[in-house]
Amino acid sequence: MKMLVLDHDGVIFDSLLSGLYPYYLVYKKLHPNTRIFQGQTLTSKNFFRLIRQHKDDFNLIKRYRTFLTVQEDLATIFYLVENKIDLVDQKKFYKLRDKFKKESAAIKEEYYHKKYDVMNEDYKFWLKINPDYPFFTKFIRKIVKKHKVIVATGNRKERIRINYKVHKIPIKEIFDQKLGHNKVEHLKSIKKKYSVDYSDILFIDDQVDNLIRVKRLGVKCFLNKWGHNTKDQWKLARKNGIELIDKKNFKKKIIKFMKS
Repeated sequence: MKMLVLDHDGVIFDSLLSGLYPYYLVYKKLHPNTRIFQGQTLTSKNFFRLIRQHKDDFNLIKRYRTFLTVQEDLATIFYLVENKIDLVDQKKFYKLRDKFKKESAAIKEEYYHKKYDVMNEDYKFWLKINPDYPFFTKFIRKIVKKHKVIVATGNRKERIRINYKVHKIPIKEIFDQKLGHNKVEHLKSIKKKYSVDYSDILFIDDQVDNLIRVKRLGVKCFLNKWGHNTKDQWKLARKNGIELIDKKNFKKKIIKFMKS
């Protein structure tokens, strides 16, 4: 039995804005004198206007989003933006991230609560800042009829199921944060539950570091270029034998594997 395993953020849904908005609200509470977005208070009514007005800050956040592996990495990203630090290396990002473990831990629970509050208080706004990749969700709706499709995510499944319901994506199995953020552990749990060989699993993620670790298990891995990654990360993926997929070739490559 062939199985398709998908990351949630950056593969099925674009979580850039839905991570940025609630995190900034919590961050500004801890850093009232922040210079990001000139310290203005974000609301659902002014959010899109302000990120357009402050393109430099937003583009830096978007650029460093390619280094993010867990939402707590936003603490490091905000530090880089706050201090206008130029950083292009993933390893240097990880090294810097170690300095923000305490702040990340302090913000983590409040961030997730704030995120959940935004979902409940202004659902229409939440959908706007958490869009799907429509060309890919359309494909999922078709392939799920013939093949097993599972989501492996560092999110909490009770907080993302609504996304699948609204967009009518019939994926029922979600391996989530309860297993940790390490995708290797997600894949091990999937293998154990379904008694499937690793070689019969195709895993798609937009984070090359996740894919490199998972590939060591013997899982077939694709890096999707429509997510948050860079040309340097594409090169790293190729160097590690990980195929790249884009909007033009993803259907052909996925179907080829599922039928092999």
